[in-house]
Amino acid sequence: MFILFSSIDATINIFSKARPPGIYKQDYLNELLKKYGDETSTSIPAPARPGWCLTNSDDEDEPNERPVGTGGIKRARNNNTFEQSNKRFREEPGTNSTPQFAVSLPGVTPICLQSTMSTIQLKCQRMCEWNRRGFPGSQPVSMDITNYMTIVQSPYMVSWKADGTRYMMLIEDENKIYMFDRDNNVFGISHLRFPKDAECTSHLTNTLIDGELVIDNVNETKVPRYLIYDIIVYENENVGKKPFRERLDIIRRLIVDVRNKAITKGLIDRSLDPFSIRNKDFWDISTVHKLVGTKFQAQIAHEVDGLIFQPELDPYTPGRSPRVLKWKEDNTIDFRLKICVDKTKIGQLPEKKAFLFVNGMQTPFATMRYSYDLRQYDNKIIECSYRDGQWHFHRQRTDKSFPNAKETAFGAIEALQHPITKELLCSLIDEHLKHNMH
Repeated sequence: MFILFSSIDATINIFSKARPPGIYKQDYLNELLKKYGDETSTSIPAPARPGWCLTNSDDEDEPNERPVGTGGIKRARNNNTFEQSNKRFREEPGTNSTPQFAVSLPGVTPICLQSTMSTIQLKCQRMCEWNRRGFPGSQPVSMDITNYMTIVQSPYMVSWKADGTRYMMLIEDENKIYMFDRDNNVFGISHLRFPKDAECTSHLTNTLIDGELVIDNVNETKVPRYLIYDIIVYENENVGKKPFRERLDIIRRLIVDVRNKAITKGLIDRSLDPFSIRNKDFWDISTVHKLVGTKFQAQIAHEVDGLIFQPELDPYTPGRSPRVLKWKEDNTIDFRLKICVDKTKIGQLPEKKAFLFVNGMQTPFATMRYSYDLRQYDNKIIECSYRDGQWHFHRQRTDKSFPNAKETAFGAIEALQHPITKELLCSLIDEHLKHNMH
């Protein structure tokens, strides 16, 4: 008799209780999440190995020597080549390594004690009313031909999409500030204060905000900044239920402005901050023309990656949020790269091939041309763009442990085949504004 649970993490927990200590190999847990988890799934720490367990490593093939049958992807799909060749997995490099912050900064320390980390993660999830495992932050979806009209069917606000690193921040109390990345790793932040008033008579407590860390280039100096663009809980109050414009006002008035006034009064030494704090501005969608222009983007001290459209009246939505849209001129997909060696061609030298995997598919989603430079990214998450009929490496996503879900990947393909161009987007806004004037 088989029992189907609602999520892979629930199934793993049930198994752990029935057969202690459960699945104790980190690479097996990672593979289960990769195959059956979704985009919101994050790494599940493996329990300590039982005493009877011997160290393993009986793989016959080298990491870069996974055999691929003749016929490439087609053969792999038909004969489950990848499923057969991956029955045993080497632990991925870095699986058990210390989590890394986006950049090395003084005062930022990973929380590695499991009990402490779990307590902080659970508090953040409960604040978001997120009843699943993993990172609870809101996740936008790509704008495509099926959803782009949404932005004129109800009130929306827009901002630039920064090419930064996503972090939620829990301000539990003074000297108890934590940040969470998309893999739900937890980092303690020292020497950062959020006074409740400009006189610093008390400190913010039990406040959860959302934002991104960017690296600004200021006079040829790299300056890390945390841009706050949403808030879920303020002083134990669930303000995430309020309209977006009100949430932005809370961020500006009660967090950023108060902190800046304390800095001006000399009550906070900004030189001790590991990074600066700013609120991210959003505007009416009538500003889209300006935001996509070169003049505006030249004023932003970090790389601009597109636009973010936020529904003005909706509450904060944890997880995948179909009404929060991201627009990019050049859509990309985050894949897991697997470099394989085809040894099946008799009389020919082995040929290396680069296969691109997404979450939820056991066979390759696509392939890309192999090059020697790709070797260092084998089994890593890489962001790829599509042009001239093929996929191209853009960058490694060190902030992610899992590739895009297959739904996200297919959505990106739809956007690539039927792109929402800058001209189409601006035309839609113009027509909307003209209609509202009459």
